[in-house]
Amino acid sequence: MSRLRLLLLLILTGPVFAAPTREWFALTLGEHRIGYIERSREVANDIVETREYFRARLNRNGIPLTVTTEERHRERRDGTPLRFHFRQTIGESELRVSGELIDGRQLRLWVRNGRSVSRRQVAWPDGALLMEGIRLREQALLDTPGLRLRYRMFNPASLEGVDTEARLVGPETLQVGDRSVDALRIEHVLALAQNSMRVVAHIDHEGRLLRTMLPLFGRELVISRDNERVVAPQWPRADIYDFTLVAAPASFSDGWRAQALRYRVAFAQHDDGAGLPGGEQRWQALGDGRFEVVVDPDAATIVSSAPSLSHLASTTWINADDAGIRRLAERAIASVAAPADRMARLEQATRARIERHSMRVGYASAREAFDRRDGDCTEHALLLAAMARSIGIPARIVIGLVYAEQFGRHDRVFAPHAWVQAFVDGHWRSYDAAQAGFGSDHIALAIGDGNPSDYYASLERIGVMRIESVERLRR
Repeated sequence: MSRLRLLLLLILTGPVFAAPTREWFALTLGEHRIGYIERSREVANDIVETREYFRARLNRNGIPLTVTTEERHRERRDGTPLRFHFRQTIGESELRVSGELIDGRQLRLWVRNGRSVSRRQVAWPDGALLMEGIRLREQALLDTPGLRLRYRMFNPASLEGVDTEARLVGPETLQVGDRSVDALRIEHVLALAQNSMRVVAHIDHEGRLLRTMLPLFGRELVISRDNERVVAPQWPRADIYDFTLVAAPASFSDGWRAQALRYRVAFAQHDDGAGLPGGEQRWQALGDGRFEVVVDPDAATIVSSAPSLSHLASTTWINADDAGIRRLAERAIASVAAPADRMARLEQATRARIERHSMRVGYASAREAFDRRDGDCTEHALLLAAMARSIGIPARIVIGLVYAEQFGRHDRVFAPHAWVQAFVDGHWRSYDAAQAGFGSDHIALAIGDGNPSDYYASLERIGVMRIESVERLRR
């Protein structure tokens, strides 16, 4: 099932204008303590070194999952970025990225994803800032209440810039434990994929971060100032599927997934349906956050525009330029020519390559899934997309829900899931190598490119989503 905890990799821990040498923050999701953040900053001559370490402990359907990230940034005192190091572990998978700027425009990269190592040079996202640059920009908020700052924050996991807007709203009383604190409220809006993330931060009058809040799984993730003694102890693990499974209104009868189905869906908060994908499904707004969606596995809408070159590109997660993946794809399609038939063969080849279904892998790239030969739906989706792109078929990742008669200790639920849409015969069509193909028991909520940030558009919808009814449509 798709990795909903990937949003944790994109946390904005908030402005720290006072920039203390070392500090700690506790992470709480609803009633559950899930982890902590440790951050430090050192200045020597004209160089600023910043480090941020993140650790979260969760369960996935009862299986322990630990997520860690470590970022180290080197910048000049004026915020000019020089280099960065990024390390991410999710379960048993690991990603390391190091980058050094050349003339402020090009980025010399070293990337290790699983056992795959690559070196290349890419363009630095125009205007992107690292931690010290962001700190310096946001200092202006203290001087000008109501000022709206716009800047671009660098995301090392995707090597992209995240457009961000920050605004100092004004003074606000903040309850910290059993005491009230005079604080300043700052609101951020981060443009992620097809949606945006709203983050509320509170700082004291010296500019030190007190608390940050952002939505996750229909709840609030709270990042609050703490100390080493408090954040270090172990805590009971929260299971992410307790937050992200959606109850089905009825048990699915045999053969339903091959027929057209009509769902009535309601979201607990205002939702205008922006970004809800098409393909084999049609959404109709009913008002007040309610929708009707028809899913027909035998139909695909003709899109208004052709796929872009990005749908053929090789990325950190979709390794379409990998020789082993390309050879596997070429062997699978050796005797067929039609794109739809080729995708069916690639779906079968992906299913055969990933022999073991496992939730312990974490988040593995297509190359790592190819090497390890185990994983769950995301590994299947990334490998299938990489094979499709390697032979010239545009492909993208779909994030949504799929019906499960039983999922862990839960019966008759829709669980988070990922699969692939490929552009064949003038249409986007779905292929699911992790299951017995695509069916009308799938509900797509967002489209992405395999990067962690792509998942955000579906996260909040899943957390506040209710499926009221489902019915078969006679052809």
